[in-house]
Amino acid sequence: MSEPVYRIKPLEWTIRPSGFWRTQDTAFGTLWVYFRNAKDNTWWFDVPLDNEHKLSWSFDTVDAAKAAAEAWYRKRISAGLEEVKP
Repeated sequence: MSEPVYRIKPLEWTIRPSGFWRTQDTAFGTLWVYFRNAKDNTWWFDVPLDNEHKLSWSFDTVDAAKAAAEAWYRKRISAGLEEVKP
């Protein structure tokens, strides 16, 4: 019997009631994409490091922030996978 083959599911964002926040729970913690304020007109992507620290990056659009989150997530989760040849 062969080993199962897996794919990495894409992130499915939950839009928070204000509409300015998107969240996704992962094995690495909750990822956040949010609109900071109209003054700088940027979207931010946050990665939790622990209860007190996080990494943050800014982007011009929500789609760019979500794409960065997806790339970060895939890189992180792929580190624990190995290629399976059928």
